[in-house]
Amino acid sequence: MGKGKKGKQQSGPSQGDPASSDGQQPARAQQPSQPEQSSVGRGQPGQQYHSGSVGRGQPGQQYHSGSVGRGQPGQQYHSGSVGRGQHDGQQSSHGRGQPPQSGPYQGQPPQGVQFSSQQQQKGPQQGQQQQKGLQQGQQQQKGLQQGQQQQKGPQQGQQQQKGPHQGQQQQKGPQQGQPPQGVPFPSQQQQKGPQQGQQQQIGLQQGQPLLAQQPQPSGEDKSQKPSSHSGDSQGKKDKPTAKPQKDKENQPPKKIDSGPLPMSKKSPSHQPLFPIPHRKGVGTLGRRTQVEVNQLPLNLSKLCPEIYHYDVAIDPDKPKRFLRPIVAEFIKRHCNGFNPAFDGKKNLYAARQLPFGTSKSDQITMINEERVSNNELEFQITVKLAQKINTNTITAFLNSRTTGQRLDVPQTAIQAIDVALRAAPLVSGPVPVGRSYFIPPDGRERIIELGGGLELWYGFYQSAILNWKPFLNVDVAHKGFPIPTNLVDIFCQVCRLNNPRDNFRPDDVLKFRGFVTTLKCDYEIPNTPNSRRTYRINNVGKSPANLRFRPDNGPEISVVDYFKRVKNYQIKHPDLPTVQVDPPAKNIFLPIELCYLKPGQALNRKLDEEQTAAMVKAAAKPPEDRKRRILNAIRTAQYNRSPVVKEFGIEVNENLDKVDARILDPPGVQYKNQSNPRPQPGQWRAGEFMLSYELSKWFIMCLDFRTRREKLNDFARMLASQGRNLGMTIQNVTEIKEMDTRSRQIKADVTNVLHKWKAQGAELVVVVIPGHGDFYSMVKRCAELEVGVLTQCIKANTMFKMNPATCGNILLKVNSKTNGKNHQLGERYKPGVLNRPVMLIGIDVTHPSPDQTSIPSVAAVAASHDATAFQYNMIWRLQNPREEIVVDLKNIIIEQLKFFFIKTRHKPEKIIVYRDGVSEGQFQQVLAAELNAIRQACTTLEKDYKPGITFLVVQKRHHVRFFPMKSQDEDGKNRNVPPGTIVDTTITHPRELDFYLVSHSSLQGTSRPTKYHRLWDDNNISEDELEVLTYYLCYLFSRCTRSVSYPAPTYYAHLAAFRARTYLENNPAPLNNLEGFASKNKIEPVFMKNTPMFFV
Repeated sequence: MGKGKKGKQQSGPSQGDPASSDGQQPARAQQPSQPEQSSVGRGQPGQQYHSGSVGRGQPGQQYHSGSVGRGQPGQQYHSGSVGRGQHDGQQSSHGRGQPPQSGPYQGQPPQGVQFSSQQQQKGPQQGQQQQKGLQQGQQQQKGLQQGQQQQKGPQQGQQQQKGPHQGQQQQKGPQQGQPPQGVPFPSQQQQKGPQQGQQQQIGLQQGQPLLAQQPQPSGEDKSQKPSSHSGDSQGKKDKPTAKPQKDKENQPPKKIDSGPLPMSKKSPSHQPLFPIPHRKGVGTLGRRTQVEVNQLPLNLSKLCPEIYHYDVAIDPDKPKRFLRPIVAEFIKRHCNGFNPAFDGKKNLYAARQLPFGTSKSDQITMINEERVSNNELEFQITVKLAQKINTNTITAFLNSRTTGQRLDVPQTAIQAIDVALRAAPLVSGPVPVGRSYFIPPDGRERIIELGGGLELWYGFYQSAILNWKPFLNVDVAHKGFPIPTNLVDIFCQVCRLNNPRDNFRPDDVLKFRGFVTTLKCDYEIPNTPNSRRTYRINNVGKSPANLRFRPDNGPEISVVDYFKRVKNYQIKHPDLPTVQVDPPAKNIFLPIELCYLKPGQALNRKLDEEQTAAMVKAAAKPPEDRKRRILNAIRTAQYNRSPVVKEFGIEVNENLDKVDARILDPPGVQYKNQSNPRPQPGQWRAGEFMLSYELSKWFIMCLDFRTRREKLNDFARMLASQGRNLGMTIQNVTEIKEMDTRSRQIKADVTNVLHKWKAQGAELVVVVIPGHGDFYSMVKRCAELEVGVLTQCIKANTMFKMNPATCGNILLKVNSKTNGKNHQLGERYKPGVLNRPVMLIGIDVTHPSPDQTSIPSVAAVAASHDATAFQYNMIWRLQNPREEIVVDLKNIIIEQLKFFFIKTRHKPEKIIVYRDGVSEGQFQQVLAAELNAIRQACTTLEKDYKPGITFLVVQKRHHVRFFPMKSQDEDGKNRNVPPGTIVDTTITHPRELDFYLVSHSSLQGTSRPTKYHRLWDDNNISEDELEVLTYYLCYLFSRCTRSVSYPAPTYYAHLAAFRARTYLENNPAPLNNLEGFASKNKIEPVFMKNTPMFFV
């Protein structure tokens, strides 16, 4: 295959995320072409795999029974290797892709893993044969001298299984050298291997020792024997002798299904609760400092001993805007001298029992100013005592940090305090949206339009929370509100029209309907007294010229003629749509030119790409600006002057709190031919990739008519040139194809071309797409669900400004996609927990926006499958909307465990989960269901397989921000806190282990720390180890030469969910048949097996 070339190291990829639009992609590892002795797959020159090697290292490195990680020349590891070694004189095989790494850990005998003797499917370069780590006719060593019987261990007396016979044909392509996809774990029968009559044993043998103890219910004080292995804090049992399984002849291997399995209709329920373990201490590593945090200490020493909680029932309960005035009128009538707090929905809290006793009803009349006549509305209100809340529960919870009591968060008490504190800013009249308050633009600041009919409103967020002490979290907030203007202007903005007389498509009308439905508008005919009305929009109708009706049972007439004859008004835009307004039964349709949106209407809808970019640009303020806005919001709220806050006995310290922090040392990021990488705080220059493959057959497809052939040729040359700088050989582009996107059968045309190129052995297709439309999703569906070929999409605008730095960023993805390895942590920086077989898992569940009720949620799981924690694969599932628990997690983990074993020849001894998207109120529910699912997956594969599980929740959607107090702690031009800043005291949970970590160097605005909360830990990982592991994983994201804001497993889970969501774009999944949709939209299985990182 391709010869490894060393190019002169020049400027690598620019620091930052790749500029291409593809969320995901990389190219092929160049390796020497000599046959390799005793290795599995492709290695570096002179590489040797002994008893258990998993990975590649530097020349001269050896892995003996127990090597842990990469070493420098001449370095040796003992007792169970997890890394890649090289040894002078060893020959390398030719297979593309990652080697299925062989050999056990901790002195275990080999598991008898063999490849099937069946001929594998030919890949892009058909007809070639690959030696699977063995010389022809030789027996694989696996840490033993040839011909010797394997040393007796847990499986005494078993004979080591031989590797494949010579001449076995191997699939070519990005992942050559892999075993068949259907390799099962042991308690399943396996097809006969190359040695006829010998039973192939895969995975874990029944009766093998547990590598992690059965977890204790409390998550702490586990009675484990300490391990003699220096990098492992986990105990182990004495190893029993394994009992050989009974052979069953000719059992075919169980197939690993790469696509989504059918969705379970019900989420797991009635799971046993797992108590979240206590923290044992706090972290100690790093340079100590202090930072300011946007949390205000609360003095609750004078807090009322009891809070009275009342249920409020209002009939009718709409319009919502009347609820607060109705309750205010009720308090005025019946609670004179009292200052209770109303949450705007159904809950009323009082510091004293209200004077009417336990229940009181009344009828209240409100004036609807939106109506000219019949504007009085009658409401029936009943206020009833629900419970008395003992506020001493707050003190007991705060003291649990020292007493060790396992107490739940006093949620009802802190909610009452939160509602009382929210009464203060309401006095100034902002628009409340959830926990935030927004101020209408008053002309003093320039109004920022976000596009698509939205304008930006500034505001602030607040929430009372209990940490080591009580705080009020205050932060700035931003939200897009519909512009209060004529609906014709809104139509033009939503549909991106320069003029209302421009042509528009039916899709534009659908966009307009999605925007205006549920919004209120004022309707008025010019020069017509008493014509003003306020309506709520519930649909969009035909144009006035085409919409006909029968007024007062008379002859049929168009809306245009009706307004001209009856209303004496000539409609100016007869071809624009109408809006249908409440009540729907009356079929009232209004010309949009006579309708104006009312101000201050919040939309709970997802912003599009352009609106998001405009929002980020406007909201991204440096720390000093953000801090100033927060302090202004605090002064505006005037908490301590609020009669409600005073009556409850709450005092707010209106100065930002100062908390202890530490700045962790950054790791060294290692590239090829680097023996001692320097620590890189947050960003670095790329060197030659640790592992890359020759890209010999690649193609360019252009779907943008503006991009000329010369530009595509220039790009192909630039990509090859930049590839040399990164140690990657890229041959001349095989073919460039320009497609006519005006064709009605463009999808079929793209699919046919991709099939043709796949037949020619395509290793990569670069696709240039326009910046608009659904071309990205169309390409990904064709390439990954139907054809099975790698693609890298690049937006046309990126192609126009292509430069070497942008090319380098694209190659970061291309190399990862084609099973290369861009970089790794230097050996001295590798966290100890990675010195044994560990699977790192990222889990993410993405939900549709609140207005998208017919779109399913997507659950995605990304899991590592190499010793350096760089390479991942993904599995996704569809489930019912808003379902947070991963319903099919057990089957997903079974697949991931099998894939890990295929790649590493080892089962994970530890599983570390980074779970994204879980709120604190869901902790117990998610932990109970998903921890059980992971355990059941392990024991399904083998009864006694119980690896230690560590389960952390990753939380990004919070409002905690840090502000540096010392000039030496300021990072970059924005003067943020530096990467590695960690806080695990004061503003964290008083009893459980959680911490805030800033792991990235922010390019704009104020850095947002990521919060991590440990929910379970069988592995007894210390606070320092867990914090350093989490930080260092942020340096292993393949797509940029910067540390990212949360760990690579979580990032990959997010990308996997995004890719699944891409498959659903313009391809809706029916909620009543998600199983059928999943079966028809599986990722092409061979493609997914051979290129598992296709989604990056």
